[in-house]
Amino acid sequence: KGDKVDLMWDANDQVEITVEGKSSIFTLLSGAGSATGSFKGNMPANGSSYTVTYPVNYNESVLDNQPYQENGFAKGLMKMFSTNGTLDNGFTLESVNALLSFNLTGNFTLSKIVLTNLKTNKSYVLLCSGVSLTNIAKIFYFVLPAMTWENGFKLEIYDANGNLVKTLSVTTSITFPPASEGGSTDMPEVEVVKPTSPNALPGLFSIAEDKQVVFSKGNLQYTRSTNTWTF
Repeated sequence: KGDKVDLMWDANDQVEITVEGKSSIFTLLSGAGSATGSFKGNMPANGSSYTVTYPVNYNESVLDNQPYQENGFAKGLMKMFSTNGTLDNGFTLESVNALLSFNLTGNFTLSKIVLTNLKTNKSYVLLCSGVSLTNIAKIFYFVLPAMTWENGFKLEIYDANGNLVKTLSVTTSITFPPASEGGSTDMPEVEVVKPTSPNALPGLFSIAEDKQVVFSKGNLQYTRSTNTWTF
């Protein structure tokens, strides 16, 4: 919370500038590949201050299928807004959407991860084709609308063949604040191990040196107040 992150501008990036209720589009003139850019456009009205929206013509439907981005999230998913733009000092964007982050280790290649709101059944898909899990934790992000999910969520992890390997659940109310206000909502690291053969039992868990149990995929649940996973 309170941290600032540089946004790397791309060629032809655009922002929407609004002054006195009137808007116009400004296009990146210089600064592609860097965190500082100059934009060209015509101010829609006279005024010493303005608001900024990025990306232009943002539609929340882009969150339904999100491409995986190593150590972050794909550009264009996070809606950003600024109310502090001035002609002398430029502007600082703040994120409107929320972030959910989680770390996974494992032994297989992913195809997708599906996040589902347990009350509304609304799902968001993180497209992970070709992304492999190893014994080194890999971080994943979902960009989400900032809101409260009253019944929690389930997280379904699929291998490269489209087989469901593990389901993680949070069954209590959870609030996702705008990333500019609360950073990201972080889940503890989880190991996801794929069965080694078609006859292998999923969900094998060691409870002693020589004792193991098998549990249903849907029975691994996260308790946010104690930051723990339980069966």
